[in-house]
Amino acid sequence: MMKNQKVLSLAIAAALGLMAANAQATTVTATAPVFAKELFQGSTPAATAITIPVANAIRVVANTAIPANSTVYVYVKLTGASISTIPSVAPGVASAIVSNADGTGAGAAGVSITLAAASLGTTTGTANPAAVGAGVDYIVFKLVTVADGIGVGGTVATIGGAATGAGTSVALALNNAAAILTTPITATASVGIGAPASRFGALPATASNYDATSAATNVASSAQGVTLAAAANTAPGKIDLAAATGSATRFATTPTADAAVSATIAQLGSFTATNGTAVQADGATAYTMASQAGATGLSLTVAAPAGFFGALGTTGKVALDTSATCATGAGGVNGMTTAAFATAAAAAAATSVTIPSTALPTTATAYYVCYHQQATNTVAMVEGTPTLAATLTHTVTTTDSNNALAATSLAAMLFNGQTVDVRNYVPVANAGWQNYLRVINTGSVAAQVKVSILPEAGGAATTPVVLINSLAAGAAQTLTPTQIEAAIGAQAAAARPRLRVTAPTNGLEVQNILFTPNGSFTAMQGKE
Repeated sequence: MMKNQKVLSLAIAAALGLMAANAQATTVTATAPVFAKELFQGSTPAATAITIPVANAIRVVANTAIPANSTVYVYVKLTGASISTIPSVAPGVASAIVSNADGTGAGAAGVSITLAAASLGTTTGTANPAAVGAGVDYIVFKLVTVADGIGVGGTVATIGGAATGAGTSVALALNNAAAILTTPITATASVGIGAPASRFGALPATASNYDATSAATNVASSAQGVTLAAAANTAPGKIDLAAATGSATRFATTPTADAAVSATIAQLGSFTATNGTAVQADGATAYTMASQAGATGLSLTVAAPAGFFGALGTTGKVALDTSATCATGAGGVNGMTTAAFATAAAAAAATSVTIPSTALPTTATAYYVCYHQQATNTVAMVEGTPTLAATLTHTVTTTDSNNALAATSLAAMLFNGQTVDVRNYVPVANAGWQNYLRVINTGSVAAQVKVSILPEAGGAATTPVVLINSLAAGAAQTLTPTQIEAAIGAQAAAARPRLRVTAPTNGLEVQNILFTPNGSFTAMQGKE
């Protein structure tokens, strides 16, 4: 009785174990390598062959025990890539011992599978989907187990390397030129026993599986191998207002904390190129600027409205510098500088300049874009926002594509000068009415505020006179009508002049506030 109960208990335990196992499925595990996106970019990317190294082997693990001496089929399907060569498959190693037929449980550890045959679907002639790239997107392996079979959780096959010792890598061909950029390569697998009906066109139906189909597992992905970036200089103060009247362009030297600007130099922003952690097609070697086939150097283009480069004249240049203060000079670092313009007219007409280099940039190093004005030039720079585009140059473009940075904005070069017209001013002589002006410096530099009169009959404005000697950046000042007319002179009671307020700052607002004789007021114009 005791013996029968024990046997029954073992049978129930075995049944429960089988039920639990059947609730699971085949498992695919892999340490997914990250390939460089650049391998799959470019105008005509080929079906790039990428390799899953031994260290990143795809392993297929069975959820159900595989009996001894079984004929086993392993099905692996890829999404996002095609297989370009037949990979070798290493026998799996048992992680649990399957009982012998006599139920004694006697069996040696390290039970093996020997490879009987391995083939791609193209060799079977049955249900083969249209091949993409250099191969197909599934593999079927026929294996024969020996000894005690494989236990639950045992590795049925290792694709790309051996469970122990050396193995052969798996070569995959890119399935879709765009897929690898956004979608990882995934694998699903299942295990079958016995001679199945045709399963070469797709994974078998669940009902015909010995072990249910696995969930999709990431076996490879991609990331940018080399990152190119640009950033605008955010230091305040750039171009003196004097340039707006046609005198020599002068770059503001205040506030003094901005060490990246001077009388003839402007630092517009910076460029960096950084090596990432992605690998090359061999799946092991790091993808870097220097390792790319035929990598020779760097080419940058600074573009801006016509007239922006006018102040360069025939000797000024735009150069890259590792110093934020542009200390290296117009010759640039590693010869990274533009060519000189032949004539001042050509400089004024240009809308872009090119900065070439025969040396690759140092990874993660900031290179500053420096505008070196011709010191004797009297042509004013046209204001505008320049952009920087960059490309790593190659002599070989069939292996991988050039790394490129799309046009990115640098510092907005605006004159430190603003003009605001007050459309209507009521003089002090108009008894009982009081006209105040509130002047606000919204710019980044302190400025002297001047005012002139625009005659009602038209014509040129009067010579500007000082209204506020110095208005700090971000400050505001309210001027009484008495203060206004102390500057512009007394106005007739019936006059309604327009006032032009100017200041050498990059932001200026003026509010016109009129108080009536009864004490109420009207903001005649808000932001002007």
